[in-house]
Amino acid sequence: MALSPQERLAVMEIERRRSFVRKPADVTLGGTLDRAERTLRDAARRDTSLKRAWREACPEELRGRVRAVSMAKGVLVLGAADQSAKFLADRLLRGALRKRLGDSLGATITRVTVRVGGAATPVAPVPDSARAPARATARVRAPRRS
Repeated sequence: MALSPQERLAVMEIERRRSFVRKPADVTLGGTLDRAERTLRDAARRDTSLKRAWREACPEELRGRVRAVSMAKGVLVLGAADQSAKFLADRLLRGALRKRLGDSLGATITRVTVRVGGAATPVAPVPDSARAPARATARVRAPRRS
């Protein structure tokens, strides 16, 4: 028996709406393995040549306290955990470290920017060699006036 034009339209509309039905969740191990593979692939993609070059060239006193953020148009951007790490990185990158890093990247570093803080900044204990020396005298407060 042939369908009338109205019935055919109704069947087409039902089929169209069925295509929007959410598919059941994949409860097999395949979905879990796919997610794990995607996570590992994303982590490998984030491990850029800049980060690898920084890890190889980074001095011991900056390891874990300064990280490479980006490099674009000759400008190297680093993230520092604290002000003392920023100072050390700035001082060390004025010398041979800048040239060694540029050679390993195959690029010329024209400017270095070191930023302190941020959510993605590495958190590591400050080594004793990088801490400022303790003051010999304590500050004396002036008496309050009433």
